Amino acid sequence: MLEFQEKQKTRKLIYSNWSLMILSIAAVLMFFSLAKIYVKSREAKAKNEEIINILETAKERGLSIKEGIERLEGEFGAEKEIRDRFDVAKPGEKAIVIINRSEETPSPPEKKESFILKLWHVINIFD
Repeated sequence: MLEFQEKQKTRKLIYSNWSLMILSIAAVLMFFSLAKIYVKSREAKAKNEEIINILETAKERGLSIKEGIERLEGEFGAEKEIRDRFDVAKPGEKAIVIINRSEETPSPPEKKESFILKLWHVINIFD
C-alpha cells in the first residue's frame, strides 16, 4: 500500500497544474527556437545557391579567358587582335575601301515658293 501511495504522490506531482504549465512553456520555447533555426537554415541554403551560381560564372569566365589566352599565344591570333583593336596594317599592305552606292545621300529638298512670292517676282520683272 505504501508503494501505491508513493506512486499516487508522484502522479499528483507530475500531473499538477504547475508542472503542466512549466512543460507547456518549455514546449513553446522549443517551438520558437526550432522556428528560428528553420529560418536560418533557409537563409543559409539561399546563400549557398548564390555562391554556387557565382562559382559557376567564375568557372565559365575562367574558361573563356583561357581560350582567349590560347588564341593570343599563336602568332596569327595576336596579329589578328592587334589589327582588330588598333586598325593597323603591315608595311606594304594597302587598304581598299568599298562604298555602297545603293545608299545615296539624299539631296536637300527644293524650296517651293508660294503663289504670292511667284506673283511678286513676276511683278518685279516688269519694273
